[in-house]
Amino acid sequence: MRVFSIAVFLCLFMITTDIAYCSDGDSTKITYDPEMTREATDSLVDRLFIQASSGEIKYRDLVQPSKDSIAALGKKALPRMCAKLTSRDARERWTISDIFRALGKIATDSLVSYLGSDRQYVLLNVGRCLGQIKDTSSTMACLPLLRHEKYPVRSQFASTLGKNEDPRAVEDLMAVLDADPVDDVRKSAAVALGRIADSRATAILIIHLADPYFGVRKTASHALVQLTPVPIADIARAADTLSGLGPGMAIETLGQTKDEKAEQYLLKFLASSNPRIRGYTIDALAALDTEGAKRTLRALEESTVPRSLFERARLRAALSRLMEEE
Repeated sequence: MRVFSIAVFLCLFMITTDIAYCSDGDSTKITYDPEMTREATDSLVDRLFIQASSGEIKYRDLVQPSKDSIAALGKKALPRMCAKLTSRDARERWTISDIFRALGKIATDSLVSYLGSDRQYVLLNVGRCLGQIKDTSSTMACLPLLRHEKYPVRSQFASTLGKNEDPRAVEDLMAVLDADPVDDVRKSAAVALGRIADSRATAILIIHLADPYFGVRKTASHALVQLTPVPIADIARAADTLSGLGPGMAIETLGQTKDEKAEQYLLKFLASSNPRIRGYTIDALAALDTEGAKRTLRALEESTVPRSLFERARLRAALSRLMEEE
């Protein structure tokens, strides 16, 4: 480990011989000369960024030290790092977001200043970086991007606002989930609402258990389970009122709650006249994984009540899972 540390230190020394600095003993934590000029700083950031974002083998061991070294520059690194927000290269974009995450909240204002850009990739990069920093001071500036003409930008900023976990974004995200015509944007909004976990989103999330797009239905289901408290009774009522695939998704969501309070509702659905509802309920009982649910599944195995092919298949799968766990 000592040899590796020395090797990294020497490599960094070779690329920074024209810059005054001192080391605190850890080669990944370098304190730079506070008098370093803007030109020298930009040059150093460029060279370190090449190493941090390159896929070449020769830079493999320098990737994280280079990111750390840029972050160690603090505010001095911001002008040059912001200039890289135009990048479309996937590796560079991930590197940029990693570095801004390390820079933290000191970078928020600089990033927000780019939200008026008319360049899609700049906005996508800024959104990703703000999502990494998770600074709620950027929330209000990000909200208008939920209405951007380009759907990837809308999707990115829905994700960003979710990562910020700021309740001030809930109503705007609800509007996106309710009305955006693009499936992926609605999906991002549902994920974001789950991260924020504000109960105001309960009704709209339940409605989208019947969304035409599978990804939105699944993320709405997952988001409902993140709410505190989980609206078990509301979800159960949705199984009776939603149309299309909504009832099945509502029943599946009850299973994902892992809450004993969901058992009473699932037992009611098990008595449904609809064999598909009964099949979905068997799946949900297996997912619920409570002792009561396990007893119910074993009782179904011993029952002589005729069951549809769909129910029998779901029951076999559920019992097989139980046997594996035991």
